[in-house]
Amino acid sequence: MLISVFSSSRKAWRQGIFAAVAVGILCCAFLIWKHGLSPMVLLGLVPAAALVGFARLRAMMTAQEEHLRLLAILYNDLEPQRFIEQYEPICSKKMSEECQRATAAHLANGYAYGGDSPKALELISSLPMPQGKKELGTRLLIAGNRCTYHLLAQDAAAAREEHAEMVRLLEQAKAEKCKISPNYERTRRMNEVQLNLLENKPVDVSILREELAARSNQLHKALCRYLLAWSYAQAGKRTEARGVLKEVLSLKGSVILLQRARELDERLKAEK
Repeated sequence: MLISVFSSSRKAWRQGIFAAVAVGILCCAFLIWKHGLSPMVLLGLVPAAALVGFARLRAMMTAQEEHLRLLAILYNDLEPQRFIEQYEPICSKKMSEECQRATAAHLANGYAYGGDSPKALELISSLPMPQGKKELGTRLLIAGNRCTYHLLAQDAAAAREEHAEMVRLLEQAKAEKCKISPNYERTRRMNEVQLNLLENKPVDVSILREELAARSNQLHKALCRYLLAWSYAQAGKRTEARGVLKEVLSLKGSVILLQRARELDERLKAEK
């Protein structure tokens, strides 16, 4: 949980606890006045307990809103440097291992899409490894993200190695009938498309169209459109490629995808 990470959620939690204590004291005092020191007094703790539950829920929702606000800087505003400046401080705060893995992965994405793949690889490789059922999912996360970061750095050989590891882990999960997130398979497909483009191999553009329709944030939509334009360019469809690139280049931000899109657009212009 991220309640302790944000000052706004800590404040909501404290206010809720104070309210619960005050209500508990008042209810118990009233019951003592009415019934004396009897078991009935314990009923005064019921509304206090309910308020504690409500306070926890309110604090969790406040933390989630704050967290989503920060993530939007990267995934919707496409501003990795501003995201890193505001998000990195919370990653050093005390939280559960599960939250540590999630926040470190988002921070690594910020570095990768900001053009610093070595730092992103360092972060994602240092995730705390859980034991038991969650280990396989964490290994899939690491392999998939490492592959993505190598692809953003245009290192096809390293990306191919991580992609093979992810495929192996997915086959292991299937053989062992492990329940894993469908997002891992989506990551594998997107990485394979980008890897094939980097190695100048044909790709299935229907995968990119499906992903473009399914994605909700601007960063992943921009990635899908950039890869779609790249695939059109590779197939000699300059008009289609530049049409898709126009949508990417209309975006504001500083992610490395926009730089790559401009470079591709310049190459296509030069081919006239």
